[in-house]
Amino acid sequence: MLADGVAANTGLQVLSVSHNQLHHKNGAKFMEALSNLKDLRKLCMNNCYLDTDLIEAMMEALQDNESLTEISLYTNDINA
Repeated sequence: MLADGVAANTGLQVLSVSHNQLHHKNGAKFMEALSNLKDLRKLCMNNCYLDTDLIEAMMEALQDNESLTEISLYTNDINA
């Protein structure tokens, strides 16, 4: 599963999972796995079927990341 791979590769600096359907349970597990990526600098999640709940989970998972400088979330169903 994608989330397990992300959780195991803690040294990732660039991660692009664009055009993957990350909704439902898999999306929540993937967002949790992002908290292990302390060196992550760039994250691309375009067109991943993200909704507001998943964006909030991502925000929580990445709140302690001080390396992230670029994030791309085009074409997701995010309510402002």
